[in-house]
Amino acid sequence: MTRQLNEDFETDAGKVAMEVGASLDGFRNFETQKRHIEELAGRVKDGKEKVKVLGARVDVVRDRVEGWEKAEGEWQDRTRKRLRVLWILMSLTAGIMVVLSVFHYTPARTSGLDILSELNISEVVRSVPELDKIHNETWSLKRNAKDALRNMSNCPRSDEDMDEDPRLRLFDEL
Repeated sequence: MTRQLNEDFETDAGKVAMEVGASLDGFRNFETQKRHIEELAGRVKDGKEKVKVLGARVDVVRDRVEGWEKAEGEWQDRTRKRLRVLWILMSLTAGIMVVLSVFHYTPARTSGLDILSELNISEVVRSVPELDKIHNETWSLKRNAKDALRNMSNCPRSDEDMDEDPRLRLFDEL
């Protein structure tokens, strides 16, 4: 029995020794794995640092782009306001020009004195009787100039007289 016990003991002791040896061999492999894990941890740490640096650069670029967008929006607002003012001024100018041309080319239906009386300023008409005289004098001057030009264009001329035409003298000077 003792012998049997001794043999069982030696067998069990051998098995334990082998298991301990295998465990020690596993620890040696564990060192290799530990080294791989440490290398991976270092790479992860380096990657995190690179991500932080790149994230900071992205933030700087994002701030710049937001600033540019804000400046662009302000510029567009100013330009839009300027164009609105420009269009308003151009429209007013065009409207004034149309009104002036309509009044300029519309024949007068009443004399200047009638216009003054329609505007309910008859006292001015009574106090300044020369207004009718001034109106008649300018009308006669205008009429005389038109008649003189009409007579100059209607009278027959020879080729020699064409050189002396005062209306063409202006073209000679040019």
